[in-house]
Amino acid sequence: MPGRSASQAASKAPLANCPELTALAEHVRSLAHMLTHLQGDRLPEWSEAASATAELLSLRQFAQYLLRDLDAVTAGLTLAWNSGVVEGHVNRIKMLKRQMFGRAGFELLRKRVLLAWPSVTGPHEVDQSPSSSTEPPARRMGSQSTTASATGP
Repeated sequence: MPGRSASQAASKAPLANCPELTALAEHVRSLAHMLTHLQGDRLPEWSEAASATAELLSLRQFAQYLLRDLDAVTAGLTLAWNSGVVEGHVNRIKMLKRQMFGRAGFELLRKRVLLAWPSVTGPHEVDQSPSSSTEPPARRMGSQSTTASATGP
């Protein structure tokens, strides 16, 4: 790409004038490589190198902070799975709660979460069998049990 070489040259100009910034950029690149290639086992080496830089106090403190819970951070940088889906649902529920401005109780929040269920999953994830409905499984089960008890002996 023709414009890319000009932007690379412009981004390297400040690095040439500041050795601390050059060292910081190298440490950040190394950490980014570990993140993108799931190489969490290299974290102690990276932390030692980052802590050895006397002129970069913030980087040294960050590296030491990561070592507080080395096992968890290493697992997060190594394993391919994450809890992003769960965090997305928690974020959605918090948004619904904020929209109510604290004026409603748990029952209304529960109803709003359950009624918002089909719009979150989309039509491609809803079971298309004849017995299915657009209600979440918990509501469907509850409505079936009341129907069964009403028609029972």
